[in-house]
Amino acid sequence: MAGKLNAARVLAGVVLLAAITGGLAWFFAKPDAEPAADGRRKESREARDEGDGPDARWREQVAAVAAASSSAEVDEALAGLRELVFGLPAEEAGRRLVELLAEPGFDRSTGRGFTVAADGGLGEVPSVRVALLDWLGRLDPAHAAAVADEVLASPGNPDEWAVCLRNKALAQPDERDVLVAKTRELLRHEEWRERPSAGYLEAFDVLVHSEAVEALPDLAELIADRSTAARAPAYAAYLTLDRLMLVAPVETMRRLRGLDLSGRPAMRAQVMARADVRDPRQRAELEAYLVGPGRSEAELDAFARIFPNANFALSSNLLSETRVPGAAELRARDRAALRVLDEWLGEPRMAGLQPQLSAARRRLEAQLDGGGRAGGGGG
Repeated sequence: MAGKLNAARVLAGVVLLAAITGGLAWFFAKPDAEPAADGRRKESREARDEGDGPDARWREQVAAVAAASSSAEVDEALAGLRELVFGLPAEEAGRRLVELLAEPGFDRSTGRGFTVAADGGLGEVPSVRVALLDWLGRLDPAHAAAVADEVLASPGNPDEWAVCLRNKALAQPDERDVLVAKTRELLRHEEWRERPSAGYLEAFDVLVHSEAVEALPDLAELIADRSTAARAPAYAAYLTLDRLMLVAPVETMRRLRGLDLSGRPAMRAQVMARADVRDPRQRAELEAYLVGPGRSEAELDAFARIFPNANFALSSNLLSETRVPGAAELRARDRAALRVLDEWLGEPRMAGLQPQLSAARRRLEAQLDGGGRAGGGGG
């Protein structure tokens, strides 16, 4: 560049000399001087774009992520990369994210957890790759589904599986059977069960989204496991079972009646107590459960303490939403349950359940006399 500037000074000197001497050279030299200046400006713009343009900023930010060595550095670099990604057209952003995900070794731990935001996206992410998969799912569903198939082809990382299951569910709703099969594979993965990550537990929501009542045996197995390592998976399985009861009550009750939950009698009782007896099908399933074989006193007592169950666990989930009934709806259910309890107390086939049914009736009557429920809440 310095050479070009020196040449410009020489040319300017020649022009000035020609003007002083009054020769015609200045007139004829002027058209050549302007393009030369334009050329220099064009070269300057190209050099600036090459150093400061979108591609250069992308390369710089990717390099910053790759070089980050602390959680603070990863956070800063990832935030910068996210800003660039969401500032691109969706198709271009998807292409660039796919390229990064295909790059061997492009990953860093963030030192943070796996949390789900209200919109189903991720709040905190445990790694760079999980962040990239989350962004890809939001911006480019088609590419996200293709990458999900690659990730789900082998058991690599449970957090990545969780995001890919969500991405595939959103992009390919007709692949329901594949989603359920892969989620059940995740549940059964021994190493992931023994050391469950937050993403592993969040992935259970795919079963609720898919109304996968066929997965009840897997959930029952997890619920029945009383080992210390299984506490988190057991609770996640119970919440999943409880929420399946909300989205597919009749089939959930039918299958749940036949499962062995003898080690956790209260859990089955609480789920069955969600039955809305205004629905004849749910009432029939509930009656079959109550008079069925193998019901322990502890299980029947647990049912009597909570029927009709109106506790709701509120959370942000990868895919599903929980609808919480209002106070008027809950009072209507309570009144219907009270009428049914009166009917059951007069039925000979329910004679063996008199203590539990009477206790449930007294509690529910006092509850309604006291003004009923205030509305659904966490529990």
